[in-house]
Amino acid sequence: MTGISKQRMQQALEQEKTISQADHTKVKAMAGMVRMPRSFTFKNPDEYGMTGWHDLSIPSDDGTPLEAWCIPAKGGESNKLVIFNHALPMCRAGYPGHMGHPWSNFIEPVEIDFVIQYKHLTDAGYNVLTYDFRNHGQSGAAKGGVCGVGQWE
Repeated sequence: MTGISKQRMQQALEQEKTISQADHTKVKAMAGMVRMPRSFTFKNPDEYGMTGWHDLSIPSDDGTPLEAWCIPAKGGESNKLVIFNHALPMCRAGYPGHMGHPWSNFIEPVEIDFVIQYKHLTDAGYNVLTYDFRNHGQSGAAKGGVCGVGQWE
């Protein structure tokens, strides 16, 4: 769906007149989850001494570049792979709530660190592939800033 019909828009405008303030606030908060301030990669695998990792750029189906890390298992070759998808509104590094506004306004002003989880996985013998959804982290912008939550990635 690329747009909203005039009839549906009129219906939505009529509904907006009758929605309670509490429900309107909830709807606005949910809508904001797909168009949040872009998180950024505030750390990388070097922070925890992981070696041999490298950056990748993976084109999505529509060509939007998705930036990724490929982190090898500690100690050599492994046939085990974890593909790590981040939550919204985060990125592959985690969530920079500890960096202040605007990130501290969504959830508690704390750091959510996914990179330490990659360390535990690689130490346990797993290769890790992790990437940023479109419009998150260092991945390309597309779809008017709306995240695909994996649908377009």
